[in-house]
Amino acid sequence: MYQKSYPLTLFTTCKPFTGLAAVHQKNALRSWAALGIDVVVFGNEAGVADITREIGATHIPVVARNEEGLPLIGDIFGKVTELSSKPFLGYLNSDILLHPVFLEAFEAFSNWVTPASQALLTARRYNIPLNDEIEFTKLNYETRLDALRRTSGSWDHPYAIDMFVYSRDLYTHFPAFSVGRPQWDNWMLHEALDKGAQIIDASQACALFHPIHGYGGKWTEVTFGATAKSNRTLGPGEVNSIENSSTHFFDGKSIKTLSPEMRTELSRQCRPDVVSELISSLDFYMQVPEEKAGEVADDIKSLFWRLKVFFPIQATIQTSPTVVYRCLKRASQLSKKGEVSSALDHLQDSVTSTFLERLRGVEKEGHPIFIWGAGQYGHRLHELMARHQININAFIDKNHASLDASNYPVPITNHHVLANSGPMKPVVVIASMYFEEIEKELEQLGYDCQLYY
Repeated sequence: MYQKSYPLTLFTTCKPFTGLAAVHQKNALRSWAALGIDVVVFGNEAGVADITREIGATHIPVVARNEEGLPLIGDIFGKVTELSSKPFLGYLNSDILLHPVFLEAFEAFSNWVTPASQALLTARRYNIPLNDEIEFTKLNYETRLDALRRTSGSWDHPYAIDMFVYSRDLYTHFPAFSVGRPQWDNWMLHEALDKGAQIIDASQACALFHPIHGYGGKWTEVTFGATAKSNRTLGPGEVNSIENSSTHFFDGKSIKTLSPEMRTELSRQCRPDVVSELISSLDFYMQVPEEKAGEVADDIKSLFWRLKVFFPIQATIQTSPTVVYRCLKRASQLSKKGEVSSALDHLQDSVTSTFLERLRGVEKEGHPIFIWGAGQYGHRLHELMARHQININAFIDKNHASLDASNYPVPITNHHVLANSGPMKPVVVIASMYFEEIEKELEQLGYDCQLYY
């Protein structure tokens, strides 16, 4: 559709082309090819060969993988550097649709970067409900994307990073990160800054569209499984985001230095729309067949994670299919009326009912209750417990001395308090993504894993 040749090669790796993943990936890859950009697809997953033939992309079937069969980031980036002679390379997650305005952002970027400098172009994404194939033979496919953005779209959080367009020599080595698991994307920003590269935020003028989707009951595994844990250990410790890492921004006309005032303004303008996100997600989940209600329950965890609502990470949500759908329907009705807090409370209560019942029981028995984890997740847990009149004695955090106690409704202390507890043994609720490490410490303190949640 767009005939001009660009000094850019886009590349990715895909999931198997089955179910909605096939629809989402076909839309994405077709949108890239429609812009006249060279595309390379790595991997031999089902359907990859067919889509690469259709859009005229280069297919590289062999890629290094981890023990779970997930492609390794370093091998993909290394091979595309050998394969392409273009001065700019760009990785996109395989379900991200490109709007034609991307070309304007890329042209400004490629003209701005000097041969002696290095730079990275990235952008936040829009979450949209899109579960059918788009007709790309028409030049105005962007009209539908624009309509979805206006009526149902929501900015995602700046920690979700799906596009890296960069000077070809910027990335020369990679830790053993796996695709599809957390924090390799955040490392990309950290590495760019560490090498002195400029990072350009093109969120406002380079809309990336991400279809809302589920994880087939595997969200907990994807986010907290063995490979997710491995990725986290390979990262730098601090989690970089587009918001806190960008040095410049593209306003649709030119690239400008990102001042503190403009950084604040971009954060305000690109704030996620909780109502749209909630309505669209619930509508999607309600379409899942009843026999797959277990998958929906796990996907609700991903919704809570994005909307900063507490849920028990390790717990299996034991709710009958009938209850799940009744709950989703009621939450959807509330959110469409703008009653977001009520909708989230209703949904949260349904998936934490077993958890809350257990806490009420130990409180009635007289056990002190501690929350291990004084970060955002711990605060969210405390809000849930307070809403149900369940009291905690204190927060536990190894970094308690560096935290402002005035920000906490109860005392904050370290884990040594557990070794000096009285005759009624405390119950510890873990509110941290590092629950495996905390479990080991609790076991060393003589705690039975079944005595805490």
